[in-house]
Amino acid sequence: MIWQKQNRPGRIFKEPQMSFLIFACPKSGTTWLQQLLSHHPDAVCAESRAFGDYYDSKSLRTPHLTLEKYTSILSQYFAPGVDALKPEAATFYRTLLFNWLDTLAVTTKAAVNKRVYGEKFTPYQATADHALNILREYHPDLKFVNLTRDGRDVIVSGTVQWLNLRLRQAPPDEHEAFEKPLREHTIPPADFNMFLDYWLDAVRAGLKARRFFRHYLHLSYENFIEAPLHQATKLLEFLGLDADSRTVDSCVQATAFNKLSGGRQRGDEDTHSFFRKGVVGDWKNWLSPEQQRVFEDRAGDLLKALGY
Repeated sequence: MIWQKQNRPGRIFKEPQMSFLIFACPKSGTTWLQQLLSHHPDAVCAESRAFGDYYDSKSLRTPHLTLEKYTSILSQYFAPGVDALKPEAATFYRTLLFNWLDTLAVTTKAAVNKRVYGEKFTPYQATADHALNILREYHPDLKFVNLTRDGRDVIVSGTVQWLNLRLRQAPPDEHEAFEKPLREHTIPPADFNMFLDYWLDAVRAGLKARRFFRHYLHLSYENFIEAPLHQATKLLEFLGLDADSRTVDSCVQATAFNKLSGGRQRGDEDTHSFFRKGVVGDWKNWLSPEQQRVFEDRAGDLLKALGY
C-alpha cells in the first residue's frame, strides 16, 4: 500500500523509518558511536551516505557516491518518454530517494531483529548544508545528534588515514613519500587544507541544525573519552533506548579503545591503524606553528563556540 499522508505523497511507509542521525565531520568518532549504538539490543546504526550531490570515482577507497546522486543519475534515463518521470520531475525522484532510505531501514531492522534504525553521517566536501536541508525534508522530527571534535585533532586523524590509504596503493619505490610524514608526525599542506575545509563545513552545518530539529543533542568526542558511561547514558536516553546501567556498561565495554584497536591502550599509537591513538590534543605533536596559526585564523571562532 502507498500511504498518502499529508505532505508525503507517494511515500511507502506511514512514518520515516530512520529515526536518528549521528552527524559529524569525518574522523570525529562516528565509527565508535556507530558500533556502540549497534551493540544495544534494540538499535542498529548503519551508514548509507544518503544525501548530498556528490560522486567521486577516484576515491582512495571505494567510489564515493550518495543515494541522492545516484537518484539524479537514474533520472537522466529512467523513463524519458513519461512526463511525470522525466529528469525535471523533482517530486518523484525526491520521493523515490526517501523510499529507498526507508526500505534500507526496514530491511535492516528485519535482518538484525531490532526496532530502532539510525545512521551515522559524515557529509562529503561542501555538501553539509544541503544535506541538512534535505534531512529536514525527509524527517522533520528526526533525532539529530551533532557530534563534534577539535578540528585540529580531526586534521591529524584524517591526514594519517589518507596517508595510509595512499601508502597501500603506492608502488614500493614510492612508499617513503608517505611513510616519512607518518614517521616524523608532519601534515602535508594539501591534507591540512582539505580536512580544515571538511571540518568547517560540517561543524557550521551541525550547529545550524539546532534551529532545524527540535530533537537535537550536541555531544563531543572529548567528553565521550572523559566520561564514556555518562555520555553513553545521555545518548541512549535521548534516542529513547533503554539506558539502565548494565546495558550502558555493555555497550561501552564492547567498544572500548583496546577492543577496537586490537589490544592497545589509549595513547599507544599505531600510525597505520584506523584506530590510531584515541587521545585528545595530539595535534600539538603534529601541526606546525604556521598550521596552528592558519587554523586559528580560519576557525578560531568555531573553536570558541564549541568550547575548545
